[in-house]
Amino acid sequence: MKKTLITLSLFVIFFMIFGTAKLYQYNEGIKDAEINFVSLSKKHLASTAQELSTLIISNEDFDLLKPQINALLIKSKLNSNGFSFILNKKGDFVCYPGDSLSDETVNIYSYAKDEKVASLSVLGDQAKIFKAGVFDLFADDSGERMWGFTAPILGTELSVASVMLKEPILKANENQQHTLFYGVVGLICGVSLLLFTICFAFFKSPQKKVWYSTSLLSISLLIGTCALCIFSHNNLDYSYVNEVPITEPAILESYLNELEHKTQNLGFGSPIKIPTGIYINTVEIESAVNIRITGLVWQRFDKESESVTPGVYFPDAVEPEIEEMYSNTTNDIKTIGWKFNILMRESFSGLRYPFDVEAIWIRMLPNEFYKNIIFVPDFDDYELINPVFLPGVDPELVLPGWKMKKSFFSYLAGNYNTNFGIKNYVGTRSYPELYFNITIQRNFLDPFISVILPLLVVAILVFILLLTCSCKDSELEKLGFSAGAILSGIAALFFVVIIAQIDLRKNLAAEQIIYMDFYYFIIYTVFLIVSVNSLMICWPEKFDLLCYKNNLLVKSAYWPFITITLFVASIYYFHP
Repeated sequence: MKKTLITLSLFVIFFMIFGTAKLYQYNEGIKDAEINFVSLSKKHLASTAQELSTLIISNEDFDLLKPQINALLIKSKLNSNGFSFILNKKGDFVCYPGDSLSDETVNIYSYAKDEKVASLSVLGDQAKIFKAGVFDLFADDSGERMWGFTAPILGTELSVASVMLKEPILKANENQQHTLFYGVVGLICGVSLLLFTICFAFFKSPQKKVWYSTSLLSISLLIGTCALCIFSHNNLDYSYVNEVPITEPAILESYLNELEHKTQNLGFGSPIKIPTGIYINTVEIESAVNIRITGLVWQRFDKESESVTPGVYFPDAVEPEIEEMYSNTTNDIKTIGWKFNILMRESFSGLRYPFDVEAIWIRMLPNEFYKNIIFVPDFDDYELINPVFLPGVDPELVLPGWKMKKSFFSYLAGNYNTNFGIKNYVGTRSYPELYFNITIQRNFLDPFISVILPLLVVAILVFILLLTCSCKDSELEKLGFSAGAILSGIAALFFVVIIAQIDLRKNLAAEQIIYMDFYYFIIYTVFLIVSVNSLMICWPEKFDLLCYKNNLLVKSAYWPFITITLFVASIYYFHP
């Protein structure tokens, strides 16, 4: 007894120390990342303010400087998770990226009220006193946390300000996610063993000792499984091998420079760049492999690209309907827009269902895909290009059962095993293709009610059947226990569960063992265990181990077996 308690205590100490150390390491890493980012952002914004000061003082006509100022504002951020602008001492916007506020005077105080980010007004207050500062901001409705930075533009009465979202910047990297995951698992194991050890040592009655210790162990592991599910739900993100997300102009410029160098070395010359934008009106998931999408797509053509045949080819679309909506020319730039209705053949893996994150993607190619032509995201026609602001997606878009997380452009090299009969076909050399992606996360409530809750009820019913198993002849009539009754009940439940699993896998079009399959496998296992247990109890020859304290060992091990298996399966599937 003492040796068992000492062994359990050593395991408790090990897991508690291990989990605490990992969580401390994770927290310190996040704090260091925050301190370093704030410090670098302050210096970077101060440097931008100095450049703006030199530019504005040396030129009299402010309106002519706006393109250069906008370029500096775009580069004033260390990443794309926010926006920068210039304020005067009254708190009015003087310049804003993309000139979206340049046609009329807009005050930051009214802007903060309209956008429901009241804390933005502190930036206006800081511009009035002409001082640099760093502030914590947050959205009134969503609670989105942000940083606000201000820096005075010396020699003028203006201040440059920058607002950046915290969550994308402070999101744990791969190593930090591993650290956090190990810390959470370690603490869950430590707490579960601690509760088990306390009950095992406290109660003297064998029955109370077993029931209380296994019950607390099961509850703590169930809570731990929920914690891992929440961890997965909050930290999972979409990624695709070799895909290059294009979330800001600086990344696009760097990517195009590399592509141009590559195509010139291959003898194809510089690629023709076609600015392309897209706006999604509706998305409907018709089946596990069919997604219907409607929206607008547009392109801009200058003198260098006027020889290109206008239009967009959707290679993944079935029965595409594309119709030209408008065409206009301004300053020798021709813009053509089309509305489209396409049925996309896509599939979701569902590996971590119902805690999965998937992506709806639209692949876009030129009609003359065999030429050295590349579509480039038309960032100039979007007010905000940060993925979390869902650029290119209708704010009123409704996608039942899913929550939209991000939208962004990306490039993925296309590789084909044919040249389509075209000599010197550029596409056979890993030529990049433009994608527009919408990252979506499944809402948990519907799968919980339709899938998990029925399985929980089945598990409870099987446990009730197990409780009727008795080795005492005096209890047989009261409980109505017989091996035949147990097998009949198990058989009825078995057909219900297996049909539900088949239906789930059919709806998800699953091609591999998914996370939810383990819930069904556990139920099948307990079906088998309870059935064999009832037969062995009714067997003419009694088994002492099964009949100990009236089948206590099997009954008390029921829930620990389920929760431990679920916990291990969750570790396997949700590991970063």
